[in-house]
Amino acid sequence: MARAHGLPAGPDRRELVERLLRHLSDPDHVTRSLSQLSPEEWEALKVVYWGGGRTGITVELCQELAGTLGGRRRPSAARALARLADKGLISTWKSGYREVYLIPGEVRPGVEAALRAEMVRRVTASGPPADPAAGADLLEELVRLLAYLRRGPLPLTQQGTLHRRHLQALWEAGGTGPSAGTGSSPGTGPPDLGLLLDFALAEGLLRRQGGALHPGPELERWLRLPEAEMRAGLYRFWAGRCPQPELQAFLDLVRAVAPRWVRLSAAAGELAAVVRPGQRPGLLTRLTHYLEDGLAPLGLMAAAHTAGGELLCRLTPVGEGLLGPGLAPTGEPLLAADLSPAGDRLLAPEAEAPEEPAGGQGARYRFILQPSGEIVAPRPVPVPVLWRLESAADRVRRGPALVYRLSRESVYRALRAGETGPGLVAFLTEHSATGLPQNLAFDLEAWARSYGQVYFQQLCLLRCADPVLAARIRASRRTGPYIRGALTPCDLIVDPRDHPALDQALQEEGLLPRAGILPPSAAHPTGFQEG
Repeated sequence: MARAHGLPAGPDRRELVERLLRHLSDPDHVTRSLSQLSPEEWEALKVVYWGGGRTGITVELCQELAGTLGGRRRPSAARALARLADKGLISTWKSGYREVYLIPGEVRPGVEAALRAEMVRRVTASGPPADPAAGADLLEELVRLLAYLRRGPLPLTQQGTLHRRHLQALWEAGGTGPSAGTGSSPGTGPPDLGLLLDFALAEGLLRRQGGALHPGPELERWLRLPEAEMRAGLYRFWAGRCPQPELQAFLDLVRAVAPRWVRLSAAAGELAAVVRPGQRPGLLTRLTHYLEDGLAPLGLMAAAHTAGGELLCRLTPVGEGLLGPGLAPTGEPLLAADLSPAGDRLLAPEAEAPEEPAGGQGARYRFILQPSGEIVAPRPVPVPVLWRLESAADRVRRGPALVYRLSRESVYRALRAGETGPGLVAFLTEHSATGLPQNLAFDLEAWARSYGQVYFQQLCLLRCADPVLAARIRASRRTGPYIRGALTPCDLIVDPRDHPALDQALQEEGLLPRAGILPPSAAHPTGFQEG
């Protein structure tokens, strides 16, 4: 090998190896070797890089992938790999009982730079795309689902799905929403409600009880998380359902050319190197599903079309923060352990971000509040603001902004869920860029004042056979303190929490009360009459 590279062979083997390593890792040599690669050698090098990362790819798999690129078998792939090894661009290594190809660490920076430059040339869009459409946001829809549960438990069908009437109530505003599936497999169909339900149940945001969905024990804690951490959790859950090698290679490619727009069809051509021959025909379709059903709704990527209709994508600021810029080899975590500075700020805002106002997340956010009760909230809406809006108003439509409408019914619903009149007025005043219209202030005050003027209270009746016995119980030192009033001369009012103590006091008084608490339909206990 030393002679092939023009190095004089000497008697000292160790010195020869050191000279050879210095020569192979020399940037000029790496650049010169890369510039002299044939198209077949380039394809083989991409297979080793994308398919092996830092841990390597088995010789058998590498030869299979490299030998079938372009839709035809190429017996010369093994020779191309051998030529790459002769040039020092790849090496073989024993991993357990198998032999693997990998790119040596000494030449890896040069190979990465060359691959990046080649990818930028081949996959980036030549012109600016049309404006990206404002599509669904999975975090928005999850908050909407959780806020909807404040109205009451959501009954489930025997198959574990929501009833159609609840689906219509959930998604009729703002365009078509998720379907009623019990689960989805990202990359095989449209995003459905099942993904959000599965995530919420797994995280404890919801719980199943008595054939219905109820708010879960972790909901309040989750609502206090930084928004980037919410998205990261959703992303991990979604990504866990996807084929890992091709998804991660797709993310690596988009990160490598950020912030440029990537042509999805060209990306599929580049990523054929990590997909087995039988799976290559549907690769572009799967990448489209990853983008449109997961990465774009999660807010990690933006999608757009060229004037000719070609689909493009690129990282958003949130995606760049969570996934990190630059080229990360296949085999590393989907959410890199070493986050970019933007990712550090997103996931740990308390460490580096400026101090938030007293209101916390979303305190600087402003929406437009009209005298008619219509609220125009530009997207993205911070989760704390979104939670209050979804709880106290009805969503009218979704687009570049979310449009809500305050009404007597929506405010009443929020009050029943625990909102207060003064709290709602303070929230609207804080976030309205136009202030709180006077007519709305009067309406909110009137609705809050009306709320609770009639209410239900749970009481327990101690029913006596005659007025004399009832009077005796009220006058007794043992039983009198437990009596809260009288409904009739024979019916005494008792706090349900005092039932066990009063039962014991009645026995000490020499009386024999019936066991348990009779239902409301039971007859008056007059002597021997059965209840």
